[in-house]
Amino acid sequence: MPFSRPDLDSIVERIKSELAARLPSEMLRYGPTQELGKTIGGEVNELYGHLEWGFRQLFTHLSEAAELDRQADEYGLVRVAATTADGSAQFTGQPGSLIAAGTALRGPNGLEYFVVTDSALGSGVDGNGATSITVQALEAGSTGNLAEGSSLNLISPVAGVATRAVVLAPGLAGGTEAESDDSLRQRVLDRKRLPPHGGNENDYVAWVKAALPGVSHVWVAEGAMGLGSITIRFAMHSVRENGIPTEDDVAVVEAYIKARDRKPLGATVYVVAPIPVALDFSIAISPNTAAVRAAVQASLADLILREAAPGDANGSGTLLISRLREAVSTAAGESDNAVSLPSADAVPGPGEIFVMGAITWTGTL
Repeated sequence: MPFSRPDLDSIVERIKSELAARLPSEMLRYGPTQELGKTIGGEVNELYGHLEWGFRQLFTHLSEAAELDRQADEYGLVRVAATTADGSAQFTGQPGSLIAAGTALRGPNGLEYFVVTDSALGSGVDGNGATSITVQALEAGSTGNLAEGSSLNLISPVAGVATRAVVLAPGLAGGTEAESDDSLRQRVLDRKRLPPHGGNENDYVAWVKAALPGVSHVWVAEGAMGLGSITIRFAMHSVRENGIPTEDDVAVVEAYIKARDRKPLGATVYVVAPIPVALDFSIAISPNTAAVRAAVQASLADLILREAAPGDANGSGTLLISRLREAVSTAAGESDNAVSLPSADAVPGPGEIFVMGAITWTGTL
């Protein structure tokens, strides 16, 4: 029979009834039974609450952060740490001027950045000393990411160096938050429900997600690069443009998987990034308004995010024309449409993955 936790009022009334049944009438008349009932009842209610909290911590799907970390540790899982943003910035000034490692800069977001290695300004263009130098955010987190063209200003002057530096393409990137409770919780649940099997598909998916924060999709292909080969591709839609991992991301995952205590003996493992291919559209829409066009674009982008996958000989990653037309038809405010491009199912080549391309609006129906 399920246990129903009594509320505070019920506890207080029960204690007052017990006191009335057990104490002499003189004490009931002149004693502080009302106050005793409320005081003891409050303490008992808190004990009920603590027991309920402790019960929740026993289960992965209910536990809070500290207990979730403890449960993860029992399975050898660790919350993926936050990472810092880094990239290149262009400094200018007197050619030959030195910028020491650790030189501090302030970004437009108010955060502090620093020069990674000792550097000297080159000759630049027309003697302006323009030089690309690697910088990194001081604190981890996605707030440290900066777009190309952002300004970084020296906190303290450096002899012969202009105060302002400019972030170069593709910007300062790679800053991510520590793994969320929900993400870690899912990995612990996956570990319980899908225990290791010596290198099956689920094992590789778990290893990739443990290696890097922000991994959204993992694809595992067997034999694509020869007998005994395992090819792993992954995407990071929350932290990378179009979800495509960088060379550094790939190197981190490869090193993690190929550790001697993980990769099965005899397996030849390849970790590669999917090759992005823009999928362009030509669409006539009614009503042909900015709001409807934006809704259509968002609907198509969502479909591609959910269903795109690296191509292979078996047709993986194919986006059906019927699904693409459906995405256009279900966009908010749309009443009629004609999709002329693509005109058939979109089939990616081996290792290619479709990403949202440009839409040409061909008119109103």
